[in-house]
Amino acid sequence: MTEIYLTDCCFEEDAEKRCKELLQSGLLIDPDCPEVYQTMASVRLSQNRPDDARDCVAKSMALWADKELTDLTQIPSYENRLALVRLLLELDDKEKALGLLELLQKEDDENVDAWYLFGWTYHLQSEDVATAGSDEDKAELLRSSRECFKQAIKLANMLGYDNDGLIDHALELVAAVDAILPPSEDDEEEDEGAPAVPNEPEWDDIASEDEDVEMGS
Repeated sequence: MTEIYLTDCCFEEDAEKRCKELLQSGLLIDPDCPEVYQTMASVRLSQNRPDDARDCVAKSMALWADKELTDLTQIPSYENRLALVRLLLELDDKEKALGLLELLQKEDDENVDAWYLFGWTYHLQSEDVATAGSDEDKAELLRSSRECFKQAIKLANMLGYDNDGLIDHALELVAAVDAILPPSEDDEEEDEGAPAVPNEPEWDDIASEDEDVEMGS
């Protein structure tokens, strides 16, 4: 319900007040619900309070990051965790985003959104490297982003995925990378299967970081 006031009803005069009331009700009902803190992070970000949003994300993740990840009743849904990846990227926390994407890929390696977000994260990292890194590092990240975008496009065609905007963006970015780094024969051969995703941070390390944040708060 809170998300409705963040999107469809965001221009209503009492939208912010209603968001606050709904979040407070959620915390009263279940103070250990990670989704409440995740939604609170989205609200704080919409209020241009990124530091508070990061604190809410840390609290949310600390509530489930050390749970048994094979027991899906103990952790947020796949879609909620995909939304968390997007939130982490908005907060410029690419390392945690990659660690979470690694976990999501292990659960479902045919999810179009996950592959797109992998590609988008590598693309953002390539922009960071462009200002403080080597040309070789940037090229490697661009190749990784292209492989992930191509996998998202391939799966979208196979599965009848209907988010045209996302796939159009993936196609646009593949073309942009091709213009910089024309695909080699090896790249074409790799397209036959799912791309390997290099250098993801370990999820256990990320979970430990969030536990430390929670203990220190």
